Amino acid sequence: MSSNPFDDRRPSRARPSRPRPRPIDNDAEPAIWAARHVEWPIPTALSLSHYQKLQRASRQAGSQIGIEETAQEATETQEEKVEASYFSGFMSRVLNPPNASEGDAQEEEQGNSSSGNRPLRSPRPRCVATANSWMVAALECTGSPTLRLVCRWNVRRLGGVDQWMALPPPVSGGDGRVMHVFVDPTGCHTLVSAKNGEAYYHHSSLKVLQKLGGFGRNADGTWPKELTGVTASSQAHRKTSAVTVQSGMSMGSYITAVAWDRERGTEGSTKRILLGTNTGEIYEYSLVPPNSGAEQKQEDTYAQPVLLHQLNSDASVTGLVFERLRTGLLVMACTSGRNKRTRFYNFYSAHSSSFRMVMADEAHASLVELPGSVEYTDLRICNDNFCLRTATGIYYGTIDRAQSGPAFAGGSMIMDSGILPYEEKGAIPVSLALTPHHIITLSENNEVRFLNRVAQKVIQKEKVDWATTSTTSNIDESHMAMAELMMDVRRPDQVWLRRARSLVHISSSQEDRDVWKYTLFKCLDMPIGRGRTSSVSSGAMTEEEKAQEALFEQAKSLCTHPSQKAVLTAARGEYHLSQGRAELGAKYLAQCPPVLKPFADTAVRLALPMLNIDDPDSYGGSALAKEALKSNIPLITYLSDKMRVSKNSNDKMICTMIGAWLTELYLHERDASPETKQGLSQFLTSNVNNMDAKTIIKILSSHDVSAVECGLYANSSGDIATAVNAAVRMESESNTAVMDALRILNEAPFELAEPLYYKHATTLLSRAPVQAGKSFLSRYTHGLSPTRLLPSIMFYERLRGDKAKQVQAANALSSPRGKSGVEETKATDDLAMSGIAGTGTFVDNAEVSAQYLEGVIKLGCRSSAIYSFLISLYVKLENEEPLFKFLSTHVPAASMASEASRKAGLAFADDGLSGPLDMSYALRTILATGRHFRSAIKLYMGFGMRQQAVELALKVDPSLARELAQDSVELEERKRLWLMIAKNAASEGLNSAEVDVVSKVVSVLRDCGPDVLSIEDVLPFLPDFAQIDQIKDEICEALTSYSSKIEGFLKEMNESDEACDTLRDEIGRLRNHRMEMKSDARCAFTNKAVLSAGEPFYVFPSGYVVLESSLKREVLPYLNEKQRQRVSEIEKEFKGFSKQQRQKDARFDSLQAELDGLIAAECPLTGSIMVESIARGFDEDFESSPYRSDETDDTSRNTATV
Repeated sequence: MSSNPFDDRRPSRARPSRPRPRPIDNDAEPAIWAARHVEWPIPTALSLSHYQKLQRASRQAGSQIGIEETAQEATETQEEKVEASYFSGFMSRVLNPPNASEGDAQEEEQGNSSSGNRPLRSPRPRCVATANSWMVAALECTGSPTLRLVCRWNVRRLGGVDQWMALPPPVSGGDGRVMHVFVDPTGCHTLVSAKNGEAYYHHSSLKVLQKLGGFGRNADGTWPKELTGVTASSQAHRKTSAVTVQSGMSMGSYITAVAWDRERGTEGSTKRILLGTNTGEIYEYSLVPPNSGAEQKQEDTYAQPVLLHQLNSDASVTGLVFERLRTGLLVMACTSGRNKRTRFYNFYSAHSSSFRMVMADEAHASLVELPGSVEYTDLRICNDNFCLRTATGIYYGTIDRAQSGPAFAGGSMIMDSGILPYEEKGAIPVSLALTPHHIITLSENNEVRFLNRVAQKVIQKEKVDWATTSTTSNIDESHMAMAELMMDVRRPDQVWLRRARSLVHISSSQEDRDVWKYTLFKCLDMPIGRGRTSSVSSGAMTEEEKAQEALFEQAKSLCTHPSQKAVLTAARGEYHLSQGRAELGAKYLAQCPPVLKPFADTAVRLALPMLNIDDPDSYGGSALAKEALKSNIPLITYLSDKMRVSKNSNDKMICTMIGAWLTELYLHERDASPETKQGLSQFLTSNVNNMDAKTIIKILSSHDVSAVECGLYANSSGDIATAVNAAVRMESESNTAVMDALRILNEAPFELAEPLYYKHATTLLSRAPVQAGKSFLSRYTHGLSPTRLLPSIMFYERLRGDKAKQVQAANALSSPRGKSGVEETKATDDLAMSGIAGTGTFVDNAEVSAQYLEGVIKLGCRSSAIYSFLISLYVKLENEEPLFKFLSTHVPAASMASEASRKAGLAFADDGLSGPLDMSYALRTILATGRHFRSAIKLYMGFGMRQQAVELALKVDPSLARELAQDSVELEERKRLWLMIAKNAASEGLNSAEVDVVSKVVSVLRDCGPDVLSIEDVLPFLPDFAQIDQIKDEICEALTSYSSKIEGFLKEMNESDEACDTLRDEIGRLRNHRMEMKSDARCAFTNKAVLSAGEPFYVFPSGYVVLESSLKREVLPYLNEKQRQRVSEIEKEFKGFSKQQRQKDARFDSLQAELDGLIAAECPLTGSIMVESIARGFDEDFESSPYRSDETDDTSRNTATV
């Protein structure tokens, strides 16, 4: 037996009708599709013990669902009769052909009976299914009674059947033959359909099958009573309805098609699926294994199938598929049968995932009546493509997921549909399969044909010899059933071919080998409308041309080798060129490798028509191509793409050569096409780093190119100076050239732009002051110096002044010429000397200089020149507010000025406390104008010269003077200032001959407060004629104040006397103060007994006792240098006293008291010394500590007085 049925067959492929470029020789290529024989794992017969075991399992399963024994026997009898009639018909003719003898048949039957084996019949058509490399088959074992079995195995593993499962006996009252087996894409869920309506479910994790409720008869053979109601789709748009939706499958119906949820279905649940029946009904259902969780069962499981929709056909549903699209849900169904019309339905509902809404949406539903009738349509789907069998051909189509096809406008989601006729009329294939690029058919004479979907023709034919591939047995069953093709959803490029017990695996490792070529042929043969000339001239593509471009891109995506892409690109370019789309054709010709399209030949070919050289080879004899090549645009497109390739490879020489050619072409085309001027600028800018700048500038200079265009390229090439010089020399009323210069400077690197800013600052300010100021300010953070720009700003302000004088002189032309005429002449000469071309280009802006200087100061400029010039600009303004606001920000407060600075006067500015602001210059400038006195007062206060500020304020605003005097913090200064204000008030009253002078002075007295001035301070300022009654109240208040002050002084003296008496009593008490301690008291540091230590000791109120030497050693490190030096001096003086002198000399007592005050002022263990010593580390070796003592004393208690 051959291992590959296709080994001895050569593929039969038709050649294209017209010559096309073919990079691959098909005659030398192997066949695309190959096949191999796979061993059928199911034996031809079961042993008697195995048969009996499975029979018991079947009866036990039947008992669990309520099928009685009597019913089983009746069923067996009926089943035997049915089988007898079945074999007496078709099988008798097959098993007993005319040339076979009856003796041979009897001999075979006796052999099986004597051996005790039970023969297994091969599965019927559509009773074998495969998915995810798992294959499930339903078959029958003859015997008494007949046993229905389900087998499951993995085709990738070598071995026999993985699982044997027996179906329960069929219920009485119907034909229990298994008609269909369905497996979901995961290979875990299996659904078995019997002709009597029963349905069985099996999950890969279980060893038994489950009879599903709601399918077929009850266990006692009766039909359910509640099989009434309407379809769910008829009630989809109703919120509430009294009509009941049918639950359970109708009588006489059985499952003929299943639509699995390929997207959401999992190994644990199929989610919601659709079931088609032999009566044209569609049900909604779901399958969940019995051992799944309660939550999953409650969410996904239907107790019984729900009638979803009734198709308007009495034929069987032989194909059922649904797809979830981006915008909705699509359901496709097929109905067919013997002597019944074949129909194709598709239902769609946008933005809905409910099957009921989809079936109820009539706006997007469609029906296609297909010619003839077939028993089974074999609806197949792969990716977005589908096909099915009809009587005249294969109906095919594509799901329109993008909803862009013309069919979508009519409510259909199917596009590119049609019927592919059979090669032989009436030769309907018995089975059908669909792969990503091919349709596979199987004919009655066992011929497998492979049709390319794009080319729509047969590319390979193979004849299957079943006589050599079938297994040998006593009964040749290869003729008992039709062959069929089976698809694995998870592996669409692999197909299984089965007939009886023969299994063939068909696969291809290069299915897409020639698809690109057939797609290219389809593109080139597409009929395009005759309105082509208008679309070429307008540049817009028609819908047909867009569809053709999409097909070209699809062909490109199917190419698997660079040579294939090159051939496709060359053919694409030639096609567009022949259709008059020369620019698009040049684009694709540029992408071709030099082997196919040499650069020189292609470039000359595109350039000849523009030179009026009629060469038919250049345009291929196409009138449209000849007309389109009369422009340089196709050649520009071709060279631009070639230059992009050279730029990616960093080949500057080729880029310069092609760039020079392109520059010449752009310059020739700019007059004919206005868009080309912008294209030239974009080309030069984008390729500036890949071409030689000098060469390009020479080409630009040789043509009538403006300085701005040269400047733009010079800017892009890095020659900033040339760009700016070319721009500023341009004469323009709108100053666009200067704007271009500023744009160049803003975009250029600062290192190159900085010197040009200083060089052209005057011109930039004169022509575009606002933009120049913004540009200067934006470059300050990069390092542009405002100090170096200051001369240009000053010159601009001078020009502004001269311009103003010139305008004034022009207005005074009617008056006799005198001094004004001289000034006008001088202003005109200054403008001419400044280099500004004409007075019309000068732009006067009074705010730009101040705004720029304010901006750089805010950004951190500390130049004194900038501050001073800004002050000079502010001083010229009539409005004092900007100047005062600026000084308020930068002048220091009066509290910062020291007494020395106030005495030094204006010399305070030299100390630098005022920062970069030269307050002396500012004050002189302001005072010279004779106005803006508030600002001058602010400067006086910054110097700390409050008296001068008050003097100036008294001249312009007396109320401001009072505020300044009130803010003084020194009493003497405040008194002096208020006396000055009072004197000024009195003098103003006398000068103005006012009678109420006293009231003004008294108001000053009241404003200053009671602690500053009194009535006697202002009496000298009052006039001689002042009456005492006018100041009587003030005199009384002064006397009252004096009395209260005298009483306060007396009270303070009494309190001081009492404090002195208290101190005297405390000193006397301390002289006789005593403390008690134990006789065995020990030093807190050395642990020595203090009474036997032989040296003075100190007893502290805290209870600690410390020897004098230990106390000195502990306290001295915490005394300051002066205190330690004094302790040393006292100890030296102690050495000069004898014992008798120590007892009688008062000097010794005073020294001892001073020493006690230094070392025993507080307890070293509870005072501040303990806090200061917290950071001091512990002694590492306590044995070496000077405080270590092993002495012991008696514990007798004595009393000591210190």
